Amino acid sequence: MTRAEFNALPIGARIATRAGQSGTISAFPANAPGFALVVMADGPFMVGCGDTERAMTFNEFLIYVYKRHLDTPSWRYGQTVFNCLCDINPELAENIRGGAWDPFYTTELFLIDECLDHIERNW
Repeated sequence: MTRAEFNALPIGARIATRAGQSGTISAFPANAPGFALVVMADGPFMVGCGDTERAMTFNEFLIYVYKRHLDTPSWRYGQTVFNCLCDINPELAENIRGGAWDPFYTTELFLIDECLDHIERNW
């Protein structure tokens, strides 16, 4: 598959990786041209055209959150963090849903910061 064909794949498309796993394209991060964020059974991976594949870093997750928040300014920042976590790591999102670390309904930055610390520790 060429890079143009790869970049033309829609969000939600299922793709196979070189390791024989399959996953769903969640996003094409602007900070990583030629890569797609693919959610697989064992977590989020950055998959590139060809043979390139690597785990998404926590810092890439933060960039994804930031850019998604810019695209959806009507969302609270905590809501953006949680929705992005649902996209990237649904298992971790379910573990914090409704608990002390759930940022969805908060606008308090210190609580969101504590939540992000918890997410990073469990990344």
